[in-house]
Amino acid sequence: MESLGQKQKEHRYPYRKSQTDDTHIPIVLAANQKYVPILHVCIQSIVQYASSGNMYEIYVFHTDIEPESQKLMQRLYTDAQVTICFVNVKSHVAGYKLEAKQHITTETFYRFLILEILQDYPKVIYLDCDIIACCDIAKLYDTEIGDNLIAAAIDPDFAGQCNKPDSEMLTYCKEVLKLENPFTYFQAGVLVLNVAQLNKRITVIELLQMADTGIYRFSDQDILNIVCEGKVAYLDMAWNMLFDCDHSRFKDAIQFAPELILQSYQLARKKPCLIHYAGFLKPWMRLGEDFGYEFWTIARKTIFYEQLFGEMLLQMMEQRLQQVLQEKEQVQQCVLNWKGKMLVRVKKVAKAVLPEGSGMWNCAVKVYLWITSTHR
Repeated sequence: MESLGQKQKEHRYPYRKSQTDDTHIPIVLAANQKYVPILHVCIQSIVQYASSGNMYEIYVFHTDIEPESQKLMQRLYTDAQVTICFVNVKSHVAGYKLEAKQHITTETFYRFLILEILQDYPKVIYLDCDIIACCDIAKLYDTEIGDNLIAAAIDPDFAGQCNKPDSEMLTYCKEVLKLENPFTYFQAGVLVLNVAQLNKRITVIELLQMADTGIYRFSDQDILNIVCEGKVAYLDMAWNMLFDCDHSRFKDAIQFAPELILQSYQLARKKPCLIHYAGFLKPWMRLGEDFGYEFWTIARKTIFYEQLFGEMLLQMMEQRLQQVLQEKEQVQQCVLNWKGKMLVRVKKVAKAVLPEGSGMWNCAVKVYLWITSTHR
């Protein structure tokens, strides 16, 4: 079978990093056309904190980003310090289902392709697009991995869910993932991959085949935790600070994490290096979300600010309209229920008080029929 590396030979990337060069920093993001504005905010944050003397090589893995969108973004960053290369990976994932669960998109699996597409690099940074940088990403690239397969931060959400009494997540971790220690489970939104060592451990085809089994709740994240177990260099949680999604992630999960993990999370919140808006609700979906100000501060500096803000307001208005309609239906149903009960009571009283067949009885019957026909 032809490998992904063989298929990729026709591509020419801006730079091929040598083993001794520490100035060129490869960063991989994955997105689709719909996510271009968020992708742009992420890149804007990286560029904002870029330090002189380094070259930031940003690779965007995708299958449908339009040429116009690619050219627009590349025009915006013409500084020689930053290059943006769009890599269409459609042919590499053809034949695989790659069905992500819940709010997660298919693009989450594209990070597997780093092992062959960028196999000439000794290390590669991977970031989810729903992340903004608060410092120079070069500091993350300087992480010493040694012979570990990957560098990543502990997932405080997962740890909290596993540490709850009678935890269903702990059962899943032991029976499906078969991890020895659930509290070493890492969050895969921020990674530094030891490309050479990972290629010795597993192939991209094997990773995609694992993904196609469909048994993993957290998709590629679960798979990487299985493959890299015992060979992880753990990052400070500030490099992958999970925001408090819907203001409920902390109270529902993180607060139950073991004490050391909980302390690390609380410390990371005070001065995050990368803020990760992982979850079903994002700052660009609703005002008032945790660390939303930080996102909008960066977004204001992009050409997509008005679009993002307008789409958020429209979405909030639609949600509010649905809520009003639901409340209206509930009120109408309550009124109908009340009227129904009152009519039953009135009928009982009329039978008990008015002589059946009398003029008063006939009048009461007419009133009753009028009410029931008018207020159904």
